[in-house]
Amino acid sequence: MHVLEAFAYRLIDGPAPKRTSPSDAWIKAILPDCDDDCLRLERDRLRDLFLHAIEADATRFAASGDYARALEAAPAALAADPVRETAAAALIAIHLAEGNRPQAVRTYRDFRTRLRAIIDVEPADELRALVAPYIADV
Repeated sequence: MHVLEAFAYRLIDGPAPKRTSPSDAWIKAILPDCDDDCLRLERDRLRDLFLHAIEADATRFAASGDYARALEAAPAALAADPVRETAAAALIAIHLAEGNRPQAVRTYRDFRTRLRAIIDVEPADELRALVAPYIADV
């Protein structure tokens, strides 16, 4: 597990690797579902760490103008956890950074619908603020 943790922290702290793009396959391959209660907390901790790493990777790709890779990474985190607000925020921010406002708004609306359906809550004010300048019904 220490190797996996070190890899995740390298993604969070360092430059994004050029040879691969993060995907939900990483999460499924590294952290398969397990029913053992003894392993659940550790699996969840590592899963959150890798989701944070993927989000950091997506942000770095976007900051360097590599939107194609950023748009591979951010949806992978959101697919792994459909109500992860930080992943939704990263994806919306990437769309806005590349000048794709309609896609940012659609991503927000899809996330809002999913969040309401799954856990019956509204997106945070910070997430709404990302798209508020572009739509009236936030």
